[in-house]
Amino acid sequence: MDLWGESSGHLICLDCHTTGDGIISALQVLIALRKSGQSLSKWISSLFMYPQITVNIPWSSGLDWRLHDKLKNTFHSIENDLYGKGRVLIRHSGTEPKLRLMVESEDNELAVSCIERLSACI
Repeated sequence: MDLWGESSGHLICLDCHTTGDGIISALQVLIALRKSGQSLSKWISSLFMYPQITVNIPWSSGLDWRLHDKLKNTFHSIENDLYGKGRVLIRHSGTEPKLRLMVESEDNELAVSCIERLSACI
């Protein structure tokens, strides 16, 4: 089962549907629970949510952010800083001419610092 999710709770099950669908997502979770033989509370007991900071920056939808050297280098530097302690994501919005920046870390101050570094590149 291919399962992708967002912090909003929006899940996309690519092997069942091409877009987000709450009913399909719920059914897929129930199928996985049944196969595991565990309760939902047991299944997610090891889940830990890190603080997550997101920023949306106006950006031309046709411009690849990886061609922006300063942003690309800062992204890789932050990846190294967060190694094992969080993650960083940059992606184009699918609905607006914006770049979505996200940093999550077990240390909220580190996440804020990293998102500020990314935003300052643009």
